Amino acid sequence: MKLDALVAATLLVASPSAAQGAPPPPVVWSGEAGLSYVQTTGNSENSTLGAGLKLGYQRDVWTVSFATAFVRTQSDGLKNAEKFDAMLRGERGFGERVAVYAQGAFLRDLFAGIDGQETVESGGLYKLATGPKHSFSLSAALAYTAEQRLAPSPDRNFAGGRGALAYTWQISPTARFTENLSYLQSFKASADGRVLHRAALTANINEIFALKLAHELLYFRDPVPGKKRTDTTVLVSIVARWPTPAPPCPPCPPQPP
Repeated sequence: MKLDALVAATLLVASPSAAQGAPPPPVVWSGEAGLSYVQTTGNSENSTLGAGLKLGYQRDVWTVSFATAFVRTQSDGLKNAEKFDAMLRGERGFGERVAVYAQGAFLRDLFAGIDGQETVESGGLYKLATGPKHSFSLSAALAYTAEQRLAPSPDRNFAGGRGALAYTWQISPTARFTENLSYLQSFKASADGRVLHRAALTANINEIFALKLAHELLYFRDPVPGKKRTDTTVLVSIVARWPTPAPPCPPCPPQPP
């Protein structure tokens, strides 16, 4: 009888400690939505609108993500240009560091003279660092691109190869830096290559909202005639993220002497 009472008491004491030390369940859905707007008035009226959305789903070894962004500029009531892009990606992991992926992307960039661009690709990636403070991965893929350029420039369809890197630095519990760099090379024309670079610094305001400073660079080695090779975009946005961070666990009770 004394042994049964001792076992029961041990279980009662150990259960709360085990519950506090158990890791939280993995996040299945995650997302981020941002909005930025700049307007000037006076001698001229100019406005810039930017919006973005990211969604992610993760289960076991599978990860599915969707991202889209939109930028429009307007001057004296007339639209100067606009840019819209969207990407859907599926990824399967093999262990902690290796994964394969397939993705489809669309780009409409009137700044650069691109009326529409559709790219499908498939490849693999290797994670050199997996966090929690630093994460870094390299990837390579085969791709096919169908590009519609503004008249009179002819359209371009080509197979190519892409190399990319992705880096995340968790600077502090409330600040994070991300960087993505990719290069797409056409197998059809050696002079046709494109560079896409995105960097962002995010600082939490509270558990839901954050301030985000983002920079994007798009470079065409062979641009549309009359257009420059390089386009850059800088946006400061307010973003909302979900799910919100879990509340910290309560402190453990002091152990008896």
